[in-house]
Amino acid sequence: MQFLVDVELKYSTIELVRILLQGPLLEGTIDNKHLSGDLPTFMAILDRAIIGRLNKLGDNDLHSLVILSKNMLEEGQGSMEISDPPTQPQMHIIKSLLRVIFHQIKKDGLEFTLEDGQSNLILSLFVDKISVEDCFTRTFNVPQFQDLHILYHNITNLLNEKTIETHAQHQVENMLRNYSINTFCCLQDLSHGLEEQKLSEEFDKIDLENSLREHDFDEETLASCSNYPNKIVVPFSKQVQQQVHVTFLPSRKFEGLWESLQFEDGTKKKIFSYATMSLKMSSLSRKLQKNIKDNSILSSNKLLLVYGPPGTGKTSICRALCQKLSIRNDLHTNIGEGELECKCILIELTCSNVFSRWFGESSKNVSELFNEIEQLLKLNADKGVFVCILIDEVEAIASSRTDILGKNEATDGVRVVNTLLTHLDKLKQYNNFLVLSTSNLLNSIDPAFLDRADGKFYLGNPSETIVYNILKVSLRELIETGILKTNENLEDLEKNIGYIDILRVIAKTCFTLSISGRTLRKLPLICISEHFQSFPVELGSFLLGLAYSVKETASMENNFQD
Repeated sequence: MQFLVDVELKYSTIELVRILLQGPLLEGTIDNKHLSGDLPTFMAILDRAIIGRLNKLGDNDLHSLVILSKNMLEEGQGSMEISDPPTQPQMHIIKSLLRVIFHQIKKDGLEFTLEDGQSNLILSLFVDKISVEDCFTRTFNVPQFQDLHILYHNITNLLNEKTIETHAQHQVENMLRNYSINTFCCLQDLSHGLEEQKLSEEFDKIDLENSLREHDFDEETLASCSNYPNKIVVPFSKQVQQQVHVTFLPSRKFEGLWESLQFEDGTKKKIFSYATMSLKMSSLSRKLQKNIKDNSILSSNKLLLVYGPPGTGKTSICRALCQKLSIRNDLHTNIGEGELECKCILIELTCSNVFSRWFGESSKNVSELFNEIEQLLKLNADKGVFVCILIDEVEAIASSRTDILGKNEATDGVRVVNTLLTHLDKLKQYNNFLVLSTSNLLNSIDPAFLDRADGKFYLGNPSETIVYNILKVSLRELIETGILKTNENLEDLEKNIGYIDILRVIAKTCFTLSISGRTLRKLPLICISEHFQSFPVELGSFLLGLAYSVKETASMENNFQD
């Protein structure tokens, strides 16, 4: 079974390791022999510690698993809590750990025995969070030379919803685990990591001169782009800056968003698979275009559309997808392979800012915007920088041209759609590029835009099971933060049949009333603000207040819709 493992590292300690391994800092440390090491080797040891931690869990435990640093401290013997940045004694511990690791490597090779205590110490020092999810794969193990008549029989049964008798069944059991580990640091951590002067004072044996760089990075503005480590160029004019919002990824504000989103039918896995395969096929198409006459079968518009009613998480899943692509995509450089740097730029287009009251200006704005995006792609392609464009409520600039003309509206709207489609066709030649779009009104979108979408994904209101899970997670967070109080510990509470029954009856009511996912996440705050004046709130009182808030919120939403 294949698992995707995203590992958020502690920037300050990883950067300290990088510095320690750059100079002659391991000379004469053990048996008066020279020791040397490099960051890729250290990262390989870190991967071993991560895999060892995950192998202790069952397959069912690994599905949508999140392990926080506090969990590692609680569960791991030998682990220790570390400051950010580390103190002088903690720096000495890290240096001593490196000495031991590379001495063992020199003595026994890379496959030396990594004791549990060592693994726990490594994880607690260098890992902030581990997120795991199983891959979206359906394996069809068909023998290479299987008789085509048998294969025809199996395909016919499959299409007629009958049991497949031979090797084409999806078998998960008895499969060996395979982990795809992606390490990363959120870019904000690079700004607030180790301070050169402080480290020099506390650890005077390490020459940090010119080893660290101060990064004055603010993701909310474009003014600081030139100060970024890998000198990302964002050639946006002031006019375009007013139409878009730029975020460098991976970003702290999107971390954990992917894991918090809950959908049925494997929606997250499907959209991630579509995005990655669309990009891979596009890349392959460009490599083969000189060798084959017609590669249209491999062509990709690199355009995905997520649609559904308001409040279902369309924009959130697009942002979270971009975050995951910045961590997992092949263009991403793992920390052991290169510098800590931005590998993805998210450009969110504000459609309302594109339109002008002057005739012809709106289409001109769209053209200028996409021309500058193309320049961004060209300037950063060789740096391995990936660009995601998010067009929220795309029907605003991709409305059906037939509807526009049928309503006798100004033809400027038609020009906007024509310009958008022209530029999308032009940009699909770039491999470091993906467009994500959302819509509440699928029927209002121009058919030509819909035809260009490589994948369309519907997000409806959450099912009863998903509603229950959202409420359960929300209450867990309130209990862990001390806003709610209970006499039982959290683990026992979540196994309590009475508690489960209460959540299920509230979830069933929310589902029946078609309360959106966005409103569901606001319900705890609505309940506390309406029915209580201070913290902590007793759990039973909160649950009763929550039931009142559900009824009142549903009534308000229905009145608003009417």
